[in-house]
Amino acid sequence: MTTDKTYRLKINNENYFIALKEVASPSSINTSYHDTERIYVTATALHESVTLHNSVNVINTNEELFSLLDSISVQASTIVLSYQKISELESMSRQCYHLRKSKGSAIKIVIREMTSILRYIDEKLLLNAGVNFIIPFNVSFSRCISLIESIQGQIFTRKLPNNENELLKYNQDFDQKGYLANTDFKDYCSKIMVIAAQKSIRFALIKLSLLSSMKAIDCLHLCHIYRDGDIVTACNHALYVFFSAIRLNDVHATLNQLFDIPIESLFLSYTIIDNAIDIKAELPIIIKRAQPIKIETLLEKQNLYDDTKKKTVQFSINKPLTLN
Repeated sequence: MTTDKTYRLKINNENYFIALKEVASPSSINTSYHDTERIYVTATALHESVTLHNSVNVINTNEELFSLLDSISVQASTIVLSYQKISELESMSRQCYHLRKSKGSAIKIVIREMTSILRYIDEKLLLNAGVNFIIPFNVSFSRCISLIESIQGQIFTRKLPNNENELLKYNQDFDQKGYLANTDFKDYCSKIMVIAAQKSIRFALIKLSLLSSMKAIDCLHLCHIYRDGDIVTACNHALYVFFSAIRLNDVHATLNQLFDIPIESLFLSYTIIDNAIDIKAELPIIIKRAQPIKIETLLEKQNLYDDTKKKTVQFSINKPLTLN
């Protein structure tokens, strides 16, 4: 039970708790007050020259900070971690989850993104692990301090997963990537929409209408999907791309990253469908107007394209003329 008052309880003769008069506890109040102002931050989250308050404790790395927190008692302190590379995601999610479980709901866990690498689904995983909020990479540290001040006194109320395996399963549901045949595409979309409804994840289906001069296979050759959960299929009138986890305002930029040519130049038009009802209505059309694609041919041309991109540019070499 959380309350802003303290009472002394007593059990009466009928084994019921009864509350006696309110008890003032200035020592506990003061401890809580000071603890809400105590900040632990990793040095890797400080790439700027800033003057820090005496209440800020700087620790070298995330790992050292987690080790320190395991050995001390923190009631409502603020922990600021840095996120620098994709490979840190799983370990950081585990550590934040255990930190939240062991230290309670009063601590504040903040992650500062040091480069623009966190995807929407990665952010959802970290928040699901007990993180209070994530500060984008382009926010200055002085602004970070203001944001940290704004959450002092808050209590974490979101429900945590029952165990670590349940937490990490959050990202494992997105087990497909790249081109799928139409029936597989439909089945995967249906599966993800159920998962998304349970976990409050945004998704989107994009219909890319073909130009009369373009064939679906030609457009697929220009499409390169790298993120787990992003899939594409072909019909005789359009390509369909499904993003398993994405913010609506990120769809256009992400689409342009998939293709070698801007989508406005490659396709006649595109339509974004981001609600389950309209997507369910579109899926039968995808099956009805399916375009059979020989996946072996697609992969061969894709690999040829990738190998060509990897080749270094060859420059001409000056050679002296030999006169006979």
